[in-house]
Amino acid sequence: MSTQRTPPGSRQKLNIQNSAMHYNSDSALNMSSNPDLDDNNYIKITKSLKRTLGDLPFQPLSSISEIKVMFAELKTQQDQKFELLNTALMTIVTQNQEIQKSVETLTHQHQDLLAKINHLELENNEYKQQILTLETKLDLFEKCARGNSIEIRNLPVQTNENKIVLNDIIHKLGLTLGLNTLIQDTEIRNIFRTKTDAIIVDFNSILRKETF
Repeated sequence: MSTQRTPPGSRQKLNIQNSAMHYNSDSALNMSSNPDLDDNNYIKITKSLKRTLGDLPFQPLSSISEIKVMFAELKTQQDQKFELLNTALMTIVTQNQEIQKSVETLTHQHQDLLAKINHLELENNEYKQQILTLETKLDLFEKCARGNSIEIRNLPVQTNENKIVLNDIIHKLGLTLGLNTLIQDTEIRNIFRTKTDAIIVDFNSILRKETF
């Protein structure tokens, strides 16, 4: 039975590959592949790769304070604007409420005026009807009153004319007309001249009027 052995060169080559693979593994990322480097050089290289606090940019505290002040001022301005807007809005709301109340009041007053106008129109119509009735009655009364009266026109107006003068004129007129019976003073109830210069003679009876 023959035994095969690995040549020495191949074993050395295998060890080198294993060493290279171990160098590339995760557990030896910071290890140097050069065996000539010692531990001190490795520590120096590792430290040089890290950033210190001194490398960060410096921000002074005054800048942060100024930013805070700016935000505070901005907030104050926004609060003031909001307060002004709120005040203006409340003023507008109050004015709208007052306008609404005024409109409601005017509406009620308008309705009251319409009701009063309708009532006055009804009263006016009633008054017109009453006036028409009174005029009709007055015409009837005048006709009845003039049932005993006569109207004489085209007689000139005398100087200082009064009822006595008018009575004498009527007596003379009766004589001129040749009345069968003379007119007595007691038969005349009233005598007067109108604005149209006509003489109205009101007798005591219709019979005396008919015989004139």
